[in-house]
Amino acid sequence: MAVSKASHVDVAKLNIDEVVVQGGNALDCMKPVPSSFEHVRGLVDSVAAVTSNVNFASNNWSPFLQKIKLFIEIVGAIAEVRHRFD
Repeated sequence: MAVSKASHVDVAKLNIDEVVVQGGNALDCMKPVPSSFEHVRGLVDSVAAVTSNVNFASNNWSPFLQKIKLFIEIVGAIAEVRHRFD
């Protein structure tokens, strides 16, 4: 019976050793993944910067564009009135 227990212990140790090796191999395979995330993070940072610039531009141009819109509406109304009298 002592032989049987020893062989079970040896098999269990071999299984544990194999799992450790497989885990190490899996970890080695995962190392390139963070570099991919770095590219994605860089892209997200770029998009955030562009969004910030767009918000800044829209805030600065908004009053000017509102005045242009008002001017276009006034000119359109004048054109309608003039067209009625032609």
